Amino acid sequence: MKIINKLKTSTNKCKEIEEKSSFSSFFRPLSFYFSIPFIKFNPNFLSLIMIIINILALAFLCYGSYNTLIIGSLLVCFSFFFDYVDGNVARYQGKTSIRGKYLDFISMIIITSMIYIALGIGVFRMTGQINYLYLGLIITMFHLFNQSTRLFKYLISFRNKIEPKYNPLKNNLIKKIINLTIFFPYVSIYFIIFSIIGKIHYLLIFYGILIPLFVIAKTIREYYYWMKIDKSNKKEEKNGTNKLEKWNRKYRNRGSWK
Repeated sequence: MKIINKLKTSTNKCKEIEEKSSFSSFFRPLSFYFSIPFIKFNPNFLSLIMIIINILALAFLCYGSYNTLIIGSLLVCFSFFFDYVDGNVARYQGKTSIRGKYLDFISMIIITSMIYIALGIGVFRMTGQINYLYLGLIITMFHLFNQSTRLFKYLISFRNKIEPKYNPLKNNLIKKIINLTIFFPYVSIYFIIFSIIGKIHYLLIFYGILIPLFVIAKTIREYYYWMKIDKSNKKEEKNGTNKLEKWNRKYRNRGSWK
């Protein structure tokens, strides 16, 4: 129980834990107990295990049979759960680092992108219809483009030393629906369900339509947001300040940037 309490305390103290969701609310408490056997392992070694799990998941998805699609989907879901374990152990040992977060972020982008290609290959091998392979490639392309816009947002925040608070989705209900529908780890659960009922090709078609539409709409919305910021800055430059500088002062006064 002492280890569990310490794991919970170290997690609660971390300010960078993602906001609570239905997935994390269930799996993160469960991950504390699963972390106990790995508590003395090096977090980098656990990251390597997670990468191996993802590679196996991709291989099973690519094979394209009914059983391997189910196994691959289960491994994808388990890899996200194991990511919690990795984070728990790193915080417990006090070995969190910017380098580790960077590697985790990059590996997650690569893996989540490759999952769609692997699924496209698997469904193509199972059905013989090459359109599913094209769908996997299209989803991956738009997924990577979406990640590049995220990186731009954090780049602007970093250069101007402001916290990355910007979110074009002000409606919490819409945000929750999008998170539950489009983003991992929720998608991995849908993979499992549709693999079991033998309809995973319908899921690939669904995301082949939804993700490009979402990314295009999000890009247009963000473009007009940054254009609005530019116009606001030009008007306020005459007064010797602009919105970015105001944000800068605001968060410096809070002590967020030192």
